[in-house]
Amino acid sequence: DDTRLAFGLIFQPWKWKKGKAIRQFEEGFARYHGTKHAISFNSGRSSLIAILDALNFEQGSEILVQAFTCNAVPNPVIWSGLKPVYVDCREDDFNMDADDLEKKIILRQSSGQAPKAVIVQHTFGIPGDLAKIQEICKEHDLILIEDCAHALGATYKGRKVGTWGDISFFSFSRDKVISSVYGGMVITSNEELAKKIKLPKKKTEGKIPESYDEVRIICYTIPKNTGLKKKKPEILEIGIGGKIEGKAEYGLSLFGKEIKINEIFKENQMVDIHGVTTGKGFQGTIKRYGLNLKQHKSEKKKRSTGNLGAVTPGKVLYSIPQAGKMGYHLRTEQNKQVLQIGNDANEITPKQGFHRYGEIKTQYIILKGSVSGSKKRLVMLTSPMRYSKVYNHEIKSIKK
Repeated sequence: DDTRLAFGLIFQPWKWKKGKAIRQFEEGFARYHGTKHAISFNSGRSSLIAILDALNFEQGSEILVQAFTCNAVPNPVIWSGLKPVYVDCREDDFNMDADDLEKKIILRQSSGQAPKAVIVQHTFGIPGDLAKIQEICKEHDLILIEDCAHALGATYKGRKVGTWGDISFFSFSRDKVISSVYGGMVITSNEELAKKIKLPKKKTEGKIPESYDEVRIICYTIPKNTGLKKKKPEILEIGIGGKIEGKAEYGLSLFGKEIKINEIFKENQMVDIHGVTTGKGFQGTIKRYGLNLKQHKSEKKKRSTGNLGAVTPGKVLYSIPQAGKMGYHLRTEQNKQVLQIGNDANEITPKQGFHRYGEIKTQYIILKGSVSGSKKRLVMLTSPMRYSKVYNHEIKSIKK
C-alpha cells in the first residue's frame, strides 16, 4: 500500500509541492512536540540558515558549535556572515562538553567578543547535557538552538529533544530517522521568530523605479526587547533623508534588519522628539476645533458653533463642534541634545528598575531635558527640522 501510494504521488506533484499535505505534516509535527509552530524546509541546513536569518545577529557575531559535527552546521553559520567558535566534546557520547562551553563563553566575554548563540547537537540521536547547557545559556543571555537532525523522537529527562531550546531544527534526508529524501523542519514556541521564519522563502528582488521624489520605509517595534508588558508592536512609516541619489539602495539594505540607535544618531547630535501627550483640560470650540471668532453682532455668542444642526431630529450630532476635553495630541519638541548612547544598560539601570518601565534590555540613549509622551506610547526621535546652533554644546563626560 505504501509503495502504491508513493508511486501515485510522484505523478501528482500538486499534492505534495503546495498542497494541504505539507500543512498537515507541519501541524502534526508541532502537535507531537507540543510546540506552537513547525515550519518545513527543503533540508536541515536550509532550516538552520532560516533560523540565523530570523535571529538577525550583527555580521561577525560568534556562534558556539561543537567540534565534532557535520559541515552542514558551520557552513550555514559562515554563509550567514557569522563566525563559528568550536567547543570540545565529551568522550563518552561525542556531545558538547558543558564545562568547556562555559569556559569558552567566559573567555570570549572577557576579551570583548560576546557570543550570541549556542548550537547544541544530539550526536547519533543521543541527547546532549541539555539541562546544564540550558542553564548556562540563560545565565549568559544566549540563544539556544537545538540540532535534532539525528534525534527525532528522543527524550531527555522525560521531555522531547527540540523543546529545550529557544528554537530547533530537524532533517529528513536519506539517512535520518524518517526520510523524505530531502527535507527539514523548524519548531519553536517563540511567536516573533516564527513570524520571521514564515515569511516567503522565495526572495524576489524589488525593482527600483527610474524616477522618484521620496523614499519611505515601514518599520515595527520589538516589544519583547522592552521592560513593558506589551505584546503588540507599533507600526510606523519613516522617510529617508539625505540626497535623492542612493535613497532607494539604502532603503533596500535595511530590509529584514534591526535598526540600532548608533546607526542613526550620534552623541552630541540634536534631535526632535515626537510623542503623544494628554490635553490641557476643558476647552471651548475655538481651541479644540480651530473655529473662527464670530462678529460682535452675531447672535448671542462669539465663541460658539454657528449652527447646532436641524430642528428635527431633536438631537445634536457627534460631528458638531462642542466644548470639552482636549484628549491626546501628538506634540513635537525640537532640538534635544543626545548626551550618551550605550550598549550596556547595567551602567544606568537602578537596582529596582525604572519607574513604570522596568529594566532596559537593549541599547539606551540619554537626552538633555525632559521627554514628552504617555506611558506605553511610542516616542519617535528624528533629525531636527530647524537645527539650532545656540544650544549645541559638546558633552565630553557625564558624572554618575
